[in-house]
Amino acid sequence: MSLTVTGLNQAVRFNKKVAKGAELERMHEDIVRDTVSLMRRYAAVDKGEMMESIRYEKLGGGKFKIIIDVPWAIYQEFGTKYMPAGTVESPKSVVSTSGKSAYRPFARPAVWMINKEFSEYINRVFMSFRK
Repeated sequence: MSLTVTGLNQAVRFNKKVAKGAELERMHEDIVRDTVSLMRRYAAVDKGEMMESIRYEKLGGGKFKIIIDVPWAIYQEFGTKYMPAGTVESPKSVVSTSGKSAYRPFARPAVWMINKEFSEYINRVFMSFRK
């Protein structure tokens, strides 16, 4: 399973204009590391294999790749025809509208949480200029 986050291009371009390269790359790595941490927290835990398989790689040039090495991760994230669609209001306990067990998203809720806190990451970069 691979994960691509879009819609941050304008913020990244703006940061590149005002931030030093090392500070910007540190911010990107903080975002990716925190996203991976949340994904692990939200991942379904049976034997812990999926949780342990979630990691990231530095690709260079300020780019990172999040990797999930278990084949069933996509079914946990999006469900199957045998797992009724549930709600994603609470990523830790998704229950379908029929009351049966449902899929348990972990990647999307993690990205949504990081997106809510995105301004905090940017503020840290700007605060580093004051030092």
